[in-house]
Amino acid sequence: MTELFTQRVAQFEAQAAHLLQLDRQWAVVRTGFFIVLLVAVVWLANARQAGAIGWTLLLGVPLFLVMVQKHAQVRARRLHAGRLAQLNRDELSRFDGTWPQLPASGAAFADPLHPYTSDLDVFGRNSLFQYLNRAVTEMGQTTLAEWLRRLASPAEIAARHAALAELAPQVDWRQDFAAAGLAYPLPTAPGADLANWAATPPKLTQARWLPGLAVGLGWLTPVALVAAFAWEAAVPVAVALGLANLLLIRHTQAQVKALLEQTEAHLPTLRAAGELLQRMDQLAATAPLLQQLQSQLRTTGSGTLSAGRAIAQLANIVEHMERRNNAYFYLLFVVPTLWDLRWAIRLERWRATHGPHLTDWLTALGQMEALASLAGLHFAQPEFALPQITAELGVFQAEALGHPLVAANKRVTNSVALAGAGVCYLITGSNMAGKSTFLRTVGLNWVLAGAGAPVCAQSLVCSPAQLFTSMRTQDSLSESVSSFYAELRRIRQLLDLAEAGAPVFYFLDEILKGTNSVDRHQGAKALVRQLQQLGATGLVSTHDLELASLADEAPGRVVNYHFSSEVVNGQLYFPYQLRPGVCQSFNASVLMRQLGIGLPTDLT
Repeated sequence: MTELFTQRVAQFEAQAAHLLQLDRQWAVVRTGFFIVLLVAVVWLANARQAGAIGWTLLLGVPLFLVMVQKHAQVRARRLHAGRLAQLNRDELSRFDGTWPQLPASGAAFADPLHPYTSDLDVFGRNSLFQYLNRAVTEMGQTTLAEWLRRLASPAEIAARHAALAELAPQVDWRQDFAAAGLAYPLPTAPGADLANWAATPPKLTQARWLPGLAVGLGWLTPVALVAAFAWEAAVPVAVALGLANLLLIRHTQAQVKALLEQTEAHLPTLRAAGELLQRMDQLAATAPLLQQLQSQLRTTGSGTLSAGRAIAQLANIVEHMERRNNAYFYLLFVVPTLWDLRWAIRLERWRATHGPHLTDWLTALGQMEALASLAGLHFAQPEFALPQITAELGVFQAEALGHPLVAANKRVTNSVALAGAGVCYLITGSNMAGKSTFLRTVGLNWVLAGAGAPVCAQSLVCSPAQLFTSMRTQDSLSESVSSFYAELRRIRQLLDLAEAGAPVFYFLDEILKGTNSVDRHQGAKALVRQLQQLGATGLVSTHDLELASLADEAPGRVVNYHFSSEVVNGQLYFPYQLRPGVCQSFNASVLMRQLGIGLPTDLT
């Protein structure tokens, strides 16, 4: 797959280089034409050829504007090719391990109180979100984050699988879709505010007389001002109309300003959404979920505009309103023509027609971008399997299961068969042998499966479940909370979830590590028994071999597995293979000696 992305990088870089030459040529041609046109007008003016000047401007100005437009099109194509090249370089970075440098880490979605995202590295640098994300708008990234925070139902997962099967091979469409959105920077304002604005009832147009008066004054005042220069009799009329404009501006200024403040921060979002929604509508989709998303775009409140064109129209209105911020433009155009008021009225009319549908459009766009992200993984990693969701509780059965964020040439896989509600799988092992990584491997693949994504395994069957982790509890000086007490609060949160009755699968790493060995052992045993009574299933990693005796007390309800290390030619070797039973080999003394730390037996 790396060869394909390498070829695409070269292809789009070559296109961008060719278009750069055309860009420069057009710049020279249009500049040269403008100079020739200017010289011709000056020469004709000196020759007193008024008629020739008129014909020169009549023919030359439109031709110059055509040149400007063609130049802009070439420049846009050049930039688009450059963005396509970058998207393929980003895909290569996911193979060579440099993907943590990708800009969208999802750190804003991190929540230390979430049941599992913090411990499983779902958000932030080196996270699952950063690896998966191909969304370029806030709506897309927010939707992808939500899919990773909340595991979907089996029906939702099946619908996403069908959509991925259709989208994954369409690499040209997916990358063109993303590149179109990359032309506009992510906004600082949340998209939810835009949806709230769209649902707000209009105020300006409630006064039915206002639109007609604004249009009438907006045309009559400039005409009167021009006439005042030619006929003195028109001066009083122009003054009167100008005063009327000023009074109307004063009467509506607060509402116009509020409208602009509510929308101008969203201009990049609107531009991107307009481009992306038009591409969504053009996709020849057959998967039911994709067709459903497209159907959301065809409810526009107007039979003449698609959702993409309607949002592009909204962006155009906001862009025209923004020109009021230029002082010279304000004096020359806004006051005489009532520019911002007339565009504000258009804005409210747009909201009245299309506003009720804006949330549906943005939701559909976010879901399409999230699907495109998952489809990107499905295409780039064809060896990743689409999981099967079973109704049986407490099931996680995988062949060749690996950590999705570890490079393929370093990844060690394991087959695992976990089945049965209320079963505890106890993982013992030596230091650095892979216990914690294995817990995260199971957890991250379960998160992928619950999002409807491919998983890092040859095959996977798993149950719908509420995941919960307690792996990285830390103390808090600001709250005067020790790490041990923080862990207890986390465990209480787990028990609350299990007591609520939902199927829970938990991941506990070295539980109760902040207390003495006797308390830890007794507390861990009691916790495991309590979780079993509540029907919760899970993985517990521990150095406490005494916990393994639980398997004798409750055969089939506690199952022992382990990771071990080996000493080969005086060096530690870690096979990272999950094996049944209790670990019998430990390496603390070997590690200490390798670091030059003397053990008591060495110092006597």
